[in-house]
Amino acid sequence: MRRGRKNRYWRIIADIHVQVALISARLSPIAVAHLLHSIGARSVLASPRLVSLAKAAFSEELSPDALELHISQPFESNLPPSTEPFEKPLSSSEHYVSESDRNVLILHSSGTTGLPKPIYQPHRYLLGFSQCYMHTEDEVVEAINMSTLPLYHGFGLVPPCLALGIGKPFYIPPANTVPTGSSTAMAIKLSGAQSLMTVPHILEEICALPPEEGMDALRSLQFVASAGGPLNHATGEKLAASGVDLLAHFGTTEIGPIAPLFKPGPDYDWRFFRLREDMDLHLEADNGYYTLTARPFGWDTDFVLQDRLVTSERHPGQHFRAVGRNDDLIVLSTGEKVLPAILETLLCESPLVKAACVFGEARFELGVIVEPATLGTDAEQLKNDIWPIILEASQKMDSHAQMASKTSIIIADCALPRSDKGSVVRREAWRAFADNIEHTYRQLEESNVEHSGMSIHTKTFEHDLKDLLRAELGWTKTLGHGDDFFELGMNSLQAMKICRKLRSADLDGQRMPPGAISNDFLYKNSNLNALVQALKSHGAESTRTTSEEDLIVQLSQQYTLQPKQQMYTVLLTGGTGSLGSHVIETLARNPAVARIVCLNRRQEAGSENFDYLPQPKERQIQALQSKGIQGISDILDKLEVIDIDVRQANFGLLPAQYAQLSSRVTHILHAAWPMDFQRNLASFNSQFELLRSLLQLALDIHISRPFVRPRILFVSSIAVVGQYHAVNNTRIVPEVSMPDASTVNPFGYGKAKFVCEKMLEAAAATHGEAMEVAIVRVGQMSGSRGSGYWNSKEHFPSLVRLSQKLGALPSIRGTLSWLPVDTAAETLIEIMLSVSPLELIYHLENPIRQPWHDVLVILSEELDLDGNAFTSLDKWLISIKAMTDDAASTDLLIEFFEKDFQHMSGGGVVLDTRVSRAVSPTLQQVDIVEDELVATYIKQWKRRGVLV
Repeated sequence: MRRGRKNRYWRIIADIHVQVALISARLSPIAVAHLLHSIGARSVLASPRLVSLAKAAFSEELSPDALELHISQPFESNLPPSTEPFEKPLSSSEHYVSESDRNVLILHSSGTTGLPKPIYQPHRYLLGFSQCYMHTEDEVVEAINMSTLPLYHGFGLVPPCLALGIGKPFYIPPANTVPTGSSTAMAIKLSGAQSLMTVPHILEEICALPPEEGMDALRSLQFVASAGGPLNHATGEKLAASGVDLLAHFGTTEIGPIAPLFKPGPDYDWRFFRLREDMDLHLEADNGYYTLTARPFGWDTDFVLQDRLVTSERHPGQHFRAVGRNDDLIVLSTGEKVLPAILETLLCESPLVKAACVFGEARFELGVIVEPATLGTDAEQLKNDIWPIILEASQKMDSHAQMASKTSIIIADCALPRSDKGSVVRREAWRAFADNIEHTYRQLEESNVEHSGMSIHTKTFEHDLKDLLRAELGWTKTLGHGDDFFELGMNSLQAMKICRKLRSADLDGQRMPPGAISNDFLYKNSNLNALVQALKSHGAESTRTTSEEDLIVQLSQQYTLQPKQQMYTVLLTGGTGSLGSHVIETLARNPAVARIVCLNRRQEAGSENFDYLPQPKERQIQALQSKGIQGISDILDKLEVIDIDVRQANFGLLPAQYAQLSSRVTHILHAAWPMDFQRNLASFNSQFELLRSLLQLALDIHISRPFVRPRILFVSSIAVVGQYHAVNNTRIVPEVSMPDASTVNPFGYGKAKFVCEKMLEAAAATHGEAMEVAIVRVGQMSGSRGSGYWNSKEHFPSLVRLSQKLGALPSIRGTLSWLPVDTAAETLIEIMLSVSPLELIYHLENPIRQPWHDVLVILSEELDLDGNAFTSLDKWLISIKAMTDDAASTDLLIEFFEKDFQHMSGGGVVLDTRVSRAVSPTLQQVDIVEDELVATYIKQWKRRGVLV
């Protein structure tokens, strides 16, 4: 599982009295299956990139039956929206049994059989991690500690435990990156870390960097702790001589850390670790070697360390270093441990082989010395003959333990050193063949291998590289241009194998230039796009367009927001209206929106002036075109339209159709509403039924996909708070719930919106864990900035039409707040897709008000009215009533104009938009409606025949 996320999951699961095993991502499927069988696992939680490893382990014969696989989700997706503390404890009352209860945390060692061995630990075990620190006077404990270590490793658990135990903050690289020397040095500078915990091979890579990039970054640190494997002597000496405060650290999976972290003084020898003084440690000397026995935290028995120790002459009995293991484990420079028994046993079973001895201590990968059954056998032929055996062994060993090429095989020309019992003495063999081993690693590092015969051509780069990856790594998975190789499962040995192949390949008929392919070439170019570009430039650093600093910033920003950057499916009602049409246009432009599903009322032939029944999508397209929406062909790629019956259960859809909706939708935007101010409250029953169905859909979405908490936004109206000033003696309306209907304008439209608000508030209170609810009260929207379209059935276009016919405009006092409909649509989407938890109430109107008089002057000019053709609103209404030939249309608006228009549109009701502006950049930057746009509205109405 990903770094950081694993740490949180196991602590939470342990708190509910469930045993947790942390499993290395580097284990082979057989090793994982063995471990799952050993601990009696019932469920496996894996990150997406490790699902294939888990499934491969499940297919092994050893794997337990009835295992459940769960794919981990971003931890933030499970957090409640509230920041208030929980009233009840999260942990189970049974999670703590006793101090000696070791059925809490399960780690694993490499075991003595080549397969991992589970190590059971109690709650108190981690106390040993949280206090393994020795404070010195010239050190700042609160300084940031950087760690490059995986959290399934005991060494990797130290930083988070120190943070909890002594308050020492720590920094770990992003979970999707593989730390290298270069990235670690850069991260130290950017994070401001003042100490480092890492493994030897990272320090070796840093030493190979230019001093200003690598050594300078380490020299400023309070300490650089190295553990997990032996540090190369030359590297250690170089670091110490350069003024780096190098610190040896040591621990075991069973005991935990047995050496404290501290700022080393001038008399400290980097080769030796200092034993802790706060643990019960016992040393037994035997012929210059020491065996350590300890009582791990929470254990009721002692544990004997298998490492052989020698003490320092400068600090005898206090400082020690390990010089080997009693169980003959090989520790690579990566800190990973390998038991060579599997490979050696299989080789010795061949009649061609008399003995085999694996080497690789403190190296990046393994090699093997083979003593032929008959000395003098042709070496190259023997390598070819035993290579299939080595490949067979690799399938049974961890990925880091596999051999990459035949170059790693040494054919002995003499007998291997043996003990009196006849067994090969490993370290004696290493000393006897030291020159051969050095020569082997030089070959591997310099890639002085036989020409591979592989050719890469610039015209077929992508195809050739895909073939190489599939052939060398056995990949059958689809490889996208931006897919990260390491996210797909590539390990360090595979990366090195590909680098060697590239070094020995022909590029457009010529060998790759020397030095073009560095050891970390795949780490720096970890997807197909980057690899192609790097190879085109022969790996030259100067051609890289993104610096390490820029890349770190870019990735931090990209992946910090990633939990909210999933692809969304938005369900929309009211898509044929003006606001809905512009919402569709806005959603279609948003790269995070994969699908727009419009639920439109089912039409009957003859309705809405149709003499035939158009297809749902055709009717939606006609609506978009009529609103002046551009780029409809692009919109259609994301658009899906479904006709529904709002009075039937599940919208009148078939069960399969409804199930498909609940399996895809992530957001619901309810904007459908009839524009009719004359209807009474009871006539809106179908609207209440539709909202109830939408709330039920949101609940069904969460039931079918518990990890999804859908958002539902309801477009309400300023009419809900039209009387707020009369009740509260203030015209500024806050973004809060209204306790009763006393604030609602006294007509059916506003009252029905208020009923819907209360339905949504109830859903938020009773089902808040299943859905996020938001209500957006909308003020006066004007026509679109782009097309100038403004629905002529709304009250203000009607006022303009009647004024033209009358030859006079009403004189309106105060200020107006018009928000263009496309601006309103953009703001709605910014609220709906905000990374912040939703608030219950938002307001949507233009926070910049402008005088009515200025707008009326422009209208008068565009309508060719007399500049003095203004009359009071009361006289204007009397004149309109006298226009009996237009009574049918005026009856729908006259009551609103008489009772509510002046105070609603002239500044008597002002919506506070602070909550909305906090999440909407569009609303933060909105300005007044300019004269040119007002003139455009008039031209549009004339073009459509609304005005003459």
